[in-house]
Amino acid sequence: MRVYRDTRKAQILHLTSNLHQAVQENVQKGNNRIFAMEKP
Repeated sequence: MRVYRDTRKAQILHLTSNLHQAVQENVQKGNNRIFAMEKP
C-alpha cells in the first residue's frame, strides 16, 4: 500500500508540473498575441 501511495503522489506531482508548464506556455502565447495586436 505504501508503494501505491508514493506512486500516486508521484503521478499527481508529475501531472501538476505538466499542467503548470502548459499554463506558462499559454500565457506566453497570449502575451505574444497581445504584443502583435498592439503593433501598428
